[in-house]
Amino acid sequence: MFPLIGTAPSRTFPGNWHDAVKFSAKHGFDAVELKYEVPFTLPDHLDGTVMAAAGERVHSDGLFLSLHGPYANIGNLIDCRYEAAVAEHLEAIEVAKKLGARTYTIHGGWVEQAYSTDDLFTECRARVLHALERILSVAGPVKICLENQNNAESAKHKTNCLVPDLHWFGSRLPQLCYTFDVGHANVTTLTPDEFLRQLGPERIGLAHVHDNDGKTDQHRSLADGTTDWNAFVDTYLDLDSQFPLMFELGAPDDLLTSQRILGEIFGAKGTGD
Repeated sequence: MFPLIGTAPSRTFPGNWHDAVKFSAKHGFDAVELKYEVPFTLPDHLDGTVMAAAGERVHSDGLFLSLHGPYANIGNLIDCRYEAAVAEHLEAIEVAKKLGARTYTIHGGWVEQAYSTDDLFTECRARVLHALERILSVAGPVKICLENQNNAESAKHKTNCLVPDLHWFGSRLPQLCYTFDVGHANVTTLTPDEFLRQLGPERIGLAHVHDNDGKTDQHRSLADGTTDWNAFVDTYLDLDSQFPLMFELGAPDDLLTSQRILGEIFGAKGTGD
């Protein structure tokens, strides 16, 4: 069965939420992830009219909808900043429920690497766990999906870049799901297909699909990176994966190029609608 292929337009996408949904529907995508973060949430980008129009278009076209939470540090060691980060997510969750989103992507936490100690990092991780518990308690039907963070951003000591990190949170929170970021996996010591196999597909709510040079997180199209997409698709199919594959890219041409490439790979492997 052909997987759901969608868009997760990044910050450089030229338009607002409604534009992102219209683009996705026009070009035959099955899914869309809207980002609840700047610039999409700036007053000149998002108001009640834009939100309503995006929601109506999602449902009229039968798209799988995800909401990407704000890039806020839910492991912040400063109490007021920690509470503000959680509050941002609680606000965004209400929007996700209103729009009928099926999944919600959330980043973990971090301590600035220059100041990180074992004790501070342990406290940061505990705060992330507590924040996720609070968010899960109000999520209702929306699956909360913890994303594997960018391991190449060396200035930050992050709580969930690698497979054991995700499993640490998952083992403590049975309701928690994952957002599998393929580009982030590509800058670890594992290849994306190895990362997927070790993580397992059962709790993956969606994937962010983009490429890079294997060293830094660059959000390139599938035509411009080091990922072995044939190996990735083989693993996806071998594991009977069902999660949507969302291109996390900004330029419309990159979204369409990646759609074509991934479609051709799945088609060549005998995958049909």
